[in-house]
Amino acid sequence: MLNLLPQEEKKILIKEYNLRLSVTIVSFLCILLVIAGVGLFPSYVSQNSEINNLEEKKQEAEQKNSKASIDEAARLSASNKVLVDYLEVRVSEMKATYPAGKIISDIFAKKNDGIVIEAIEIVDKQVTIRGKAATRASLISFHSTLRTQKEFKNASLPIDNIAKSVDAPFTIQIALP
Repeated sequence: MLNLLPQEEKKILIKEYNLRLSVTIVSFLCILLVIAGVGLFPSYVSQNSEINNLEEKKQEAEQKNSKASIDEAARLSASNKVLVDYLEVRVSEMKATYPAGKIISDIFAKKNDGIVIEAIEIVDKQVTIRGKAATRASLISFHSTLRTQKEFKNASLPIDNIAKSVDAPFTIQIALP
């Protein structure tokens, strides 16, 4: 291979080539940056105006909410007071009532061998005992034994429950004090 250019000229030529290549790349990048800026400018303006509108709406809403929140807080405070009063009344009523577990255990403690209890319903201060008595005498004895306890003094046994002498279904109603 023949070297037609001397080494120094060859170095100068390579430097000029690299410089031209660099200038071309930088020019291309600058043109690309300008095109991107021109293309994104409308989006920027649109987003900026939308952000400003949202900030204005937020400020308006905060002003309206500050006025409404004072009224709302007063209304909620009043409703909370009513709720607290209601709950205090309910708690005091619950403390005054006879516990359901105690009612059931007391009923079963008074039950004799001739009685089969099928259901006990407790609604507010009303207790209903349903069952079957082997004999009329065992039913009357169970009813009398229930009435000996002060909480069950109001126990009522309908007369038609003691009409049958054997295997008599019964319903006893008790109004708790």
